[in-house]
Amino acid sequence: MERLGEDEISSIFERISSRKDKNSFAIVCKKFFKVASFHLRKLHNKLPDLLYDVLIASPKMAVADACIHLVYVNLCGRLRFTEIGIGSLVRSCKNLRTLVLIGCVNVTDKSLKIISEATCLNTLNLQCCCLISDLGLEYLANGDLKHCLKRLYLDKCDRITDIGIIHLKKLVTLSTLSFLRCGGKITDYGIVSLCELPNIESLNLDYLFNITDISLLEIGRKCLNIFSVSFNGCERITGVGLYAFYGHLHLSQLGLFSCYKISWEDVKSFAFTLPSLKLISLSKSMKKPMPEAGLYDVFAKLVSTGRNGMKLKHRHP
Repeated sequence: MERLGEDEISSIFERISSRKDKNSFAIVCKKFFKVASFHLRKLHNKLPDLLYDVLIASPKMAVADACIHLVYVNLCGRLRFTEIGIGSLVRSCKNLRTLVLIGCVNVTDKSLKIISEATCLNTLNLQCCCLISDLGLEYLANGDLKHCLKRLYLDKCDRITDIGIIHLKKLVTLSTLSFLRCGGKITDYGIVSLCELPNIESLNLDYLFNITDISLLEIGRKCLNIFSVSFNGCERITGVGLYAFYGHLHLSQLGLFSCYKISWEDVKSFAFTLPSLKLISLSKSMKKPMPEAGLYDVFAKLVSTGRNGMKLKHRHP
C-alpha cells in the first residue's frame, strides 16, 4: 500500500470543519504538520526542527505560498532557534502579525535586523532574549518594522541601555512598550526620549531602579493618551512625580508597588482627579502607609462618584 502524498493529505485536511480537529490533525506526524501549515493561520511549534520542513518549498508550492496565511507564531523557549530560522520565517510569512520569541536565548542583534524587514508585524515579544543589545534596537528602529509595530516586550533584556532606547522613538506606531526588570542601565535619559512616541498607551517600567521623578514628569506632561503605566519597584520616585498625572483623562491603571518614597497621602490627593482610574497597586510598607480606615474611605468616595469598579491592590513587599 502506497503512502499518502501531500495532495491526498491536504484533501483530507480541507474536509475537516472543526478548528479543534484541525489542530489535532497537525500533531499526528511531521508530514501532517507540514500540510496543516499551508492552511493554519496560527502556529505553535513545540519542535523547532519542524519549522524548516514547514518553510521549505513543496513540489507544487513556493515558500511564500506555503505560509502566506500564517499570522501568529509562538516559539517560546526554543533554545536552538537562530537567525537562520528567523530569516526563513520573516521572509516567508508575509502576513505575520505576532511573533513570540520569549526565552529564545539564541536570538541576537542579527536576528532583530532580519525581523526589522517585516512589513505587517504588530506584536513582537522578546522577553528574556538576553543577547539583545542596543544595536538590535537600532536595527528594529531603522527597518520597515517602524511603520507597523504596535507592541514591543523587552522584559529582562538586561544589556539594553539608554543608547538603544533612544532609537525606539522612531517606532511611531508603538502603543505598548515593556521594559520590566531590564536593569540599571536604563535611566531618565532614555525614558524621557520615549515620551516623543505619539501613540503610546501602555508603559511598563517595573524595577528600573534608576529612574526618578524626571521620567514621571515627562510621561505625565507628554503622554496624554496613556491608560496604563507601571512603576513597581522604582524606589527613587516620590509623590512629586505623581502630581504629573493630576487630572489625566485616560489613565486607568497605575502600578506603585515597592515605591517606598510614596505615601498614602500622595496617592489619595491625586487619585480622585483621575476620572478613568480603575486600579492602583500599592505596598503596605509605603512611606506613611494607608491607615486602617483608609481603604473604607476610598471605596465610600468611589461609590458616591459612581466609580465602583475601581480596585486598590496593596501587598507586602
